[in-house]
Amino acid sequence: MTTYKMEDLDPEEAHLMMLTGLTLAENYQHFQKTKQMTEAAISKALSKISKDDPTKEELESCDRTLRQIIAKHQEFLKRNNATMDWRVSDKIYQEYESWVYFQINLLTPLLDEIKERLK
Repeated sequence: MTTYKMEDLDPEEAHLMMLTGLTLAENYQHFQKTKQMTEAAISKALSKISKDDPTKEELESCDRTLRQIIAKHQEFLKRNNATMDWRVSDKIYQEYESWVYFQINLLTPLLDEIKERLK
């Protein structure tokens, strides 16, 4: 096994390793896994909602799931913006932040539709 010294890494990578214990590639892998898991949960909720006649329980479950997804990601962004301690590289964080806002913009009208259908 090869051991690398911090001075072997560029400054951003060394700082990231110091904060997270993960390399840039490992941080990016974690980000991709988070995206995949979130998108799978959204897809599952969308398939339930788009059924011909979803039950009230299914709609409530999907509403809760989608709201939790948005809340968790918004809380992460808020906490990281407050502390300015990204725990990931700025590049990964910017990509994550853009993706979160895209998901929120995508899901907000859907949540409004679910609310209307539950009336």
